[in-house]
Amino acid sequence: MTILDAFEVKQFLGIGGSDQDAALISAITAAEAAWSSNLLPSAILTRTDELTGGWYTVAVNACPVVAVTAITEGMDDTVVDVATVRVNTRAGVLTRRSGTFGDPVTVTYTWGFATLPADIKEALMLLTKHFYRPQRGGAILPGRGEQEAAPTAPYAWPNRVRDLAAPYAPVGFA
Repeated sequence: MTILDAFEVKQFLGIGGSDQDAALISAITAAEAAWSSNLLPSAILTRTDELTGGWYTVAVNACPVVAVTAITEGMDDTVVDVATVRVNTRAGVLTRRSGTFGDPVTVTYTWGFATLPADIKEALMLLTKHFYRPQRGGAILPGRGEQEAAPTAPYAWPNRVRDLAAPYAPVGFA
């Protein structure tokens, strides 16, 4: 199941008819996979992360966090009562109300958005266009005012997609 509606994508790309539906669905699937493989949020998904404990806080790998469903800690997988942990849903940070987390900590949680924000939807549409257009040849599209260069490598995201993704990108630590 895709997040984007194929009909909406066809309108966005100016595609009529159904002869290219398979290629379009393939491009939608590729765009959504590329988006989520970079831990960027979309529809609500379930995920399990194994994290390093020994601290009062741990940060899960994907946000925004919708709900934490299970936490275990230590080599013996001791169950942690989720009610004893404060969750910063936007940052994905879990804070133990008393004591530290054992090592390792395994957190199962849901993350993403129930309703896709408009900027994420636009980014996914543009990324779909990016994956779809090289199959059709890159050209300046008459009447659309777009200056689309020759086909680019599908793994290099367009600047506008990168700009839209930036506020949702996970924070990394060196």
